[in-house]
Formats: sequence, C-alpha cells, structure tokens
Amino acid sequence: MSNIRGSQWSKLAETPFRIENSRRKYRCTHGRRQDACRECGGLKLAGRCMYYAARSRARRDSIPFTISQADIWALLGDGICPVLGMRYEFATQKGQGGCDSSPSLDRFYPERGYVAGNCFVISSLANRIKNNATAPQVAQVAVWMQQTAEQLKDYHGRN
Repeated sequence: MSNIRGSQWSKLAETPFRIENSRRKYRCTHGRRQDACRECGGLKLAGRCMYYAARSRARRDSIPFTISQADIWALLGDGICPVLGMRYEFATQKGQGGCDSSPSLDRFYPERGYVAGNCFVISSLANRIKNNATAPQVAQVAVWMQQTAEQLKDYHGRN
C-alpha cells in the first residue's frame, strides 16, 4: 500500500486541472507567453529583467549605475534593434537562453558604466559582433564579406 493519505488523494486528482489552469494563466490572448509577447507588455518585463541584471553586474564590477527602468523601457522603443533592424524575440522556455534577436543592454564605453547616454538596447547578435572589435575592424570584416560574396556570386552564378 502507498503512504498517501485521503486528503492527499484529492490533491493528486486535482493536479492535471491545476497544471492546465496555471499554464493558461501565463498565456496571452495571442497564444504566446505573456512575458514574451510585445503586445501584452513583454518588453516591460524584459526591461525590468535587464535593469536588475545590469545593476547586479555594476555592483559586482564596481562601475557606475545611474539608469532607471524607465530609461531601459525607452531604449527598448518599439521592439526593433536599431543596429540590425530585427524585431526582438524572447526565449520561450525556461533555461533556453537568449537567441540572436533577444534584446541586450549594451554599454558603448564599458568603463563608463550604466549611465544615461552610454547605454543602448540592441540585439544579442549585434552586441556579440560589436563586443570584441573596434569600428575599423568591423568595417574591414564587412568589406571582406561583400567582396567574397561578389566573388562567390560570380563563381557560382547566384546570390
């Protein structure tokens, strides 16, 4: 026999219904997770998460931190990356991590910290491209990519 008491059986019987209701609670009218839906305020949640993560990094690294959540929400704008022009997307499952089009809080000059005028929200892909390179290096890579693409186009006869 099992060690489950009578009151616990009734809780077990309710479990599938309770799980289904809890899942429904986090879905918006568009069929997406509420925190990942732009129309339902997902950008505000992303801004709040970016704020607390940045504040934690600033404390850890002893760098200035003077921006507010409202500043980050303003930087998120309409949900489009100002560098690459892609719409921000969000990871849809816990632990999945970000994707190339996830919003990322970037410091243009890292040593100046998280202060107004030094922070931008760009896609993770744009942030990774910018992360370890200078502007001339990025331009040099862009020129090489364009030249190589044209050579391959001529060689293969297609785009």
